[in-house]
Amino acid sequence: MKRTILTLAGIAVIALLTVGCGEEAGVTPTATATIGLAVAFDMAPPTVTIPDDGNQYNSSKPATGPDSVTVTAGLLMVRSVRLNQTVNNSVDTVITAGDESRDLGDAAVRFQGPYVVTIDGSSFDLGTTTIPEDDYRQMTFVLQKARATDDLNGHDELVGSSLRVQGKIWRDGIGQSFTFETDYTSEFAITGDFGVNATTGGTLTVEFAPRQWFHSGSQWLDPNESSNRLRIVNNIRRTVSGSLSPAN
Repeated sequence: MKRTILTLAGIAVIALLTVGCGEEAGVTPTATATIGLAVAFDMAPPTVTIPDDGNQYNSSKPATGPDSVTVTAGLLMVRSVRLNQTVNNSVDTVITAGDESRDLGDAAVRFQGPYVVTIDGSSFDLGTTTIPEDDYRQMTFVLQKARATDDLNGHDELVGSSLRVQGKIWRDGIGQSFTFETDYTSEFAITGDFGVNATTGGTLTVEFAPRQWFHSGSQWLDPNESSNRLRIVNNIRRTVSGSLSPAN
């Protein structure tokens, strides 16, 4: 009788172990979607008034600016693009080597870069990745200074700068060439609806508006005037936008 009881108990234990080794009941894997990354440029002149920042930079604008500023070419470097489920209102404006190293191991950073992008009227596809389906509310990326050790795809002129723009400053129908460069390195945050659907996927686009960088209040800013540099950098932050469009 004692042996029978032990045998039945053993059978029960084996049955429990067998259930435990199978698939977990009630657990559904998170669906994933394939999304692409693109950088685009809106080369049109400002259609709305870009606010004047007043004297917050401890310098005053010239009494009159150029008649217009046009952008003909340029380069910029983007690194570490991520999507966030929640909105973070603070951004990292001091990017260190430690930040870069941490991003390399951060699963939320879906695009590592760095990417060198040519500034013109085109949209540039920078690659694809997979990401869990979710209602993401913010996109963040880093505009970063290029180094000689980066893969610059032959654009060595970008070394030491995060952004380099060439164009014309127009006065009375006469165009003066300019080259504007900055080593400004910072995280950018764009809040919006970036819901990722596993069925459709899509393309994540970061859009810059180069001509709006050189406008403040009701006048154009001369890129060659050193007093305008901080205003121009502020405009770069202010006019960037982002979107996630479903795949066709």
